[in-house]
Amino acid sequence: MRRPLLLAIIALLIVGIALRVVQLDKKVFWIDEAFTALRISGYDESEVVVYFQAQPLLTAGDLERFQSYSRDKGILDTIRGLAVHEPQLPPVYFVLVRAWAGFWGSSIAAIRSFSAVASLLAVGGMYFLAAELFGSARVGGFAAALLAISPFQVLYAQEARPYSLWTLTLLLASFLLLRALRRDRPLDWWLYAIALVSALYTFLFSIFVVFGYTLYVFAQAKSHTKKWAKSRRLQQRYLIFTGVAIASLIPWLVLVWRYRQQSLEGVGWALQSGAAGFGAQLLTWGLHFTRAFVDFDAGIRFDPSHLFPYLLVVLAIAALLSYALYNLRQQKPRQFWFVLALTAVSALCLILLDLILGGGFSSATRYTVPCLLGATLRSLFA
Repeated sequence: MRRPLLLAIIALLIVGIALRVVQLDKKVFWIDEAFTALRISGYDESEVVVYFQAQPLLTAGDLERFQSYSRDKGILDTIRGLAVHEPQLPPVYFVLVRAWAGFWGSSIAAIRSFSAVASLLAVGGMYFLAAELFGSARVGGFAAALLAISPFQVLYAQEARPYSLWTLTLLLASFLLLRALRRDRPLDWWLYAIALVSALYTFLFSIFVVFGYTLYVFAQAKSHTKKWAKSRRLQQRYLIFTGVAIASLIPWLVLVWRYRQQSLEGVGWALQSGAAGFGAQLLTWGLHFTRAFVDFDAGIRFDPSHLFPYLLVVLAIAALLSYALYNLRQQKPRQFWFVLALTAVSALCLILLDLILGGGFSSATRYTVPCLLGATLRSLFA
């Protein structure tokens, strides 16, 4: 790699690190993060209500009791609180943050620092994924640099929610899958299965990525008829280890079904939002991809006053990504199918979920993490 390019990558990585760790405690600690703090404490909503009803006069210290690590509660209390009140959120992130808070404390900066560290590790994960996918350390460096300064990644690196960890687990699962397909060693397959379990237990929408993986594995096997026996063996091992990972999620899915009313209440905002018209939905989907590179006000809607510069920027980035996808198809057909499966299948699953439930899941950028990772990979060929 040429020295100027190497220096540029290093500079971008340094900027990305700085953006993640500076002023972690200065942003507003909003309602979702407050619920994260509640889960860390091990208490649940019913205990908070009972305590407040018995205390006519309350102080900030009384509230802090339910917003910080408590030795009176354990990991099982955190898991139980999620299962009963927020079963749509799997427990891995919250259990890890509770352990983190037990060591580093329960201040806003300490709690958010877990996401910052996960996001920094995700930058490394993007390097390994891109290097494995394209067989080039230079391409891996470019991909890591892009992820390091991504506005979306920086935003959630400073928020006490599971999205940075979700990004990390998806990158690891994708990297380990590609390595297992290339080397076909038992250890690689087990590591892939473990990473996939971690992703599934971090965010349930990881199942959409599994659909993309399946499409990619079988499409690649079909295109290599001369290596039919090897392809068949890879298909079988993929199905076995992916099946093991999905089977491990069944206990939590049982809880989701048992407490389905709480699950629906937890995503009630999405069920009630729906699409605000075709034009608004198109702009919203376009803004998802732009947030991997540049960010605007989250409240932007399709309106004549937003035609400049927002819509123009969206169209420009969409054009560049389309051109990049075309180049990728011409230069790297195998890699093209992986990027397309990672991006398109997850997007289609979100849209299908909206059509079935009449909600607005596809309008939330944080649910499109796999799509944004795919956009970052394809942008390397713009």
